[in-house]
Amino acid sequence: MARIYKRCECPEPTWRSCPHAWVVRYRTPGGRASNQREQSFTAKREADDFALKVEHDKRAHVFIDPRGGQALFRVEAETWLNRHLGADNSITTYRSVLRAHVLPAIGGKRLAAVRRDDIKTLIAAMRAKGLSASRIRAAHLVISASSAKPSGTRSSPNPPASRSNCPAS
Repeated sequence: MARIYKRCECPEPTWRSCPHAWVVRYRTPGGRASNQREQSFTAKREADDFALKVEHDKRAHVFIDPRGGQALFRVEAETWLNRHLGADNSITTYRSVLRAHVLPAIGGKRLAAVRRDDIKTLIAAMRAKGLSASRIRAAHLVISASSAKPSGTRSSPNPPASRSNCPAS
């Protein structure tokens, strides 16, 4: 459960008029073994709304880590590729597509800043270069997998590659 409190020396009965920020303390999905997070708000109503949203999202299994989108796409993509268990040829293809096309386009962006339009622009540019559908699908797969997070947490409500059009074979 999310807890709302003030981190000040003011007595609790005077919190409504106290100028200090309201703090929401909550845990990411996973119970006591998960990370504990805090977020500050100026208004009690904002803190109540945030706490309610966090708890609702955790119960609905759609929790989105507010800090998850701060990581650079480049770091997440390289982490995913290093952990990916696949055939050597597949990993070579993913690494090549990532290096030649994906990282120059969106590698320096934070995950939360990558938009569907960025993915569509990248796919259109790859088509314009005459790349095969399999190379474009490989790029799409790398983007999609790099944007997803394990254990039910995500960095954005709708990962940008989730609805981008990818060419068929």
